[in-house]
Amino acid sequence: MISKAAKDSLSTLFQQAIKETLDLENNPHQWELQPLEGYSKVRAKEFIILTICSYDFRLLATLHFTYNRPTLHYVSESLQLPVGQVDRARFDDYLGEYCNHYCGIIKRTLGSVFPHLGVSTPEKLKEESALYFQNLEYEYAMYSLASSKNKVHFSFGLFICPAGDLDFTILRKAYSAKAEEIEFF
Repeated sequence: MISKAAKDSLSTLFQQAIKETLDLENNPHQWELQPLEGYSKVRAKEFIILTICSYDFRLLATLHFTYNRPTLHYVSESLQLPVGQVDRARFDDYLGEYCNHYCGIIKRTLGSVFPHLGVSTPEKLKEESALYFQNLEYEYAMYSLASSKNKVHFSFGLFICPAGDLDFTILRKAYSAKAEEIEFF
């Protein structure tokens, strides 16, 4: 069971990680965030998934997106490259690192409470794979949609699968990285 304090901490951390990830780039995008009630509201063709594991829980962080013209333009602007120089592999690598940043904020902040955490590498999957999330035995899930006026849409997800009772409070602000800092995790 996940306590109310832990859910509140995870919810705050989830929103903060999304905002800091969206603010990472020097893009002129103004993002609008809105919570989504369940996976059925996610509209995307693909997603990237990372897992954070400890003795106490397994957490899955997801970034859902569609490979389309607005998202390709967003990635090319972020990489400061012409659209023609952003092939599918470069696009996928960029969004993998984008999701890695989002997950890294969560991991570093949870590391202040849970000293033994492991993180997977980003894996890109087709959206049909998300149908199997119901088999994960997660106890708590959150979704949020980030939309820009340039029609870029990212849905962020967070799934928590506790190994037992999970009760904690995060007392400090989540880790924040500046765009020019190099991160290793």
